[in-house]
Amino acid sequence: MPWQIPASLLVGLTGGLALYGTDIETGSELLLTVSSSGQIMLLAFFIAPAHGSSAMTPLGRLVYGALLGGLTAGIGVDSAGIAISVLLANFCAPLLDQLFGPAPFGAASAGSGDEL
Repeated sequence: MPWQIPASLLVGLTGGLALYGTDIETGSELLLTVSSSGQIMLLAFFIAPAHGSSAMTPLGRLVYGALLGGLTAGIGVDSAGIAISVLLANFCAPLLDQLFGPAPFGAASAGSGDEL
C-alpha cells in the first residue's frame, strides 16, 4: 500500500477542517475526534488507496489524497459525504496521472539539443 495517499488524506482533512472553521472552544476537540474516527481511518487505509481507482504516480497520489481529504472536510464527514468525496476524487484521478506522470520513454527532454 502506498503511504502517500493516507498521509496526504489525513493532512488534507485536518487542513480542510481548520480552513472551513469550527467553533473556537470546541475546535481542537472536534478536529482530533473527527480525524481519528473509524470512518476516516477506513477511508484513509482501505477505500482511498484502491489500485483500480486512485492515482498511480507518487505526486499524483499526494495530490489525490489531499484533494480527497479537502473534499471530505467540505462536503461532510458522514457516510454520504465520504462516498460523494470518493466519487469526485476518483473522477479526477486520470487527470492527476496525466498531469504528474513521467515523460514517455524516448521523448526528448527540453534543451537536449536533439531538435531538428
